Amino acid sequence: MIRDFNNAKNVVGYLERRYGKIRNHTIGDDIRLIKSISDDHSLDQISMMKNRINASISSSRDTSYVNNNPVNFLTVLFTVMCTLFFGFITIGSQLVLAYMGHVVNINKEEITLKDLNNMVDSFDLSSLMDVALFPIVVIFFLIYTTIVLVNSILKRNSDKLHMYEVIVRETYDKKRIEVSTEE
Repeated sequence: MIRDFNNAKNVVGYLERRYGKIRNHTIGDDIRLIKSISDDHSLDQISMMKNRINASISSSRDTSYVNNNPVNFLTVLFTVMCTLFFGFITIGSQLVLAYMGHVVNINKEEITLKDLNNMVDSFDLSSLMDVALFPIVVIFFLIYTTIVLVNSILKRNSDKLHMYEVIVRETYDKKRIEVSTEE
């Protein structure tokens, strides 16, 4: 376990390893944590922590387009998939009509209205709909699931950074007041 701040590579990781995770902390827990950090570190070290956490927050803001872009992507994807679905249905029905027209042209004298009705009833378009709809639903579901997972991971990391930023800022303010009263 890294106990020395000078050997730490990541401020949040260092604080979690040294003081534990701060999820579900009460205000009293935060006050004790602020006092511990203030007692264990110099004002310069706390200032360095504060700057590094703020840099991490700025960096995560630079990638916030990832959170908004999937919604637009889903909208476009849904539109494209519906267009493809209706295109498949149109092509399939046109093929059926062309086949029926071809059969009617070949058997002009022998075909009756009853035969035409039987021919129309014999074509089952549900299999065509299944073929067109199943990939659309699967792709839509996979992309939606991926977007939800990515957003939850990014939000969790962002929440953690903001929680630590508040703790370190309050620690910095406390330590600055302590140092100024000692002088």
